[in-house]
Amino acid sequence: MAVPKYDEMMVPVLRRIGAEPGAVVTSKQLRRFVVEHWGLSDSETAETISSGFERYANNMLWACTYLKQAKCIESPKRGTYVITDRGLELLATGVESLDRQSLMRYPEFCDFLNWSRKGKPSASQSMINESSQSAVEEGESPEDVIEGAFRSIEAALVSDILEAIMQQSPAFFERLVVQLLLAMGYGDSFDESGSVTPLSNDGASMALSARTSSALKTSTFRQSDGI
Repeated sequence: MAVPKYDEMMVPVLRRIGAEPGAVVTSKQLRRFVVEHWGLSDSETAETISSGFERYANNMLWACTYLKQAKCIESPKRGTYVITDRGLELLATGVESLDRQSLMRYPEFCDFLNWSRKGKPSASQSMINESSQSAVEEGESPEDVIEGAFRSIEAALVSDILEAIMQQSPAFFERLVVQLLLAMGYGDSFDESGSVTPLSNDGASMALSARTSSALKTSTFRQSDGI
């Protein structure tokens, strides 16, 4: 099975913390509980997010963070949790599932979300925020949302750059290829090591020179070579 998302962990984690009202439960105990409750395999517990932190532990901590912000649990000190009267009342209702939307019944949780959204975003930021909020509501942890947003921005940037290049003149493209080849290690650091050389019936070709201690070598790349 896949590592459960943070919202899928909320109710089981709340029940575990509330199993003995007043008793303190540590993060280490909750990690062990999550592994045993969902029967996670070694490969699943070894799965990490982009920072290198275990995904199951990260999702468990975010479940605790949201429960704490909703005042369903408290943290007497770092890495420890205890259930509150509100948490006990919530369990007494027979709740089977929780997510961000359902926690918004509590004003403290709404204040937490509003605080995290302070500042007027730009239009592009608003689009990202809407996408991110949708992902978080579907159970993705904030780290996963950030990683997904980064990939989306990266893909959009690549698309924008390619579109901008395609709108330029052939001469600009040829100069760009020369600079790319130089950046890849062809030629040398001298200004004249790369140039665009006109050829008959072919528009232009790119020439790169590589200086050595014994001789000056020149490599020519033609557009017909697939560059």
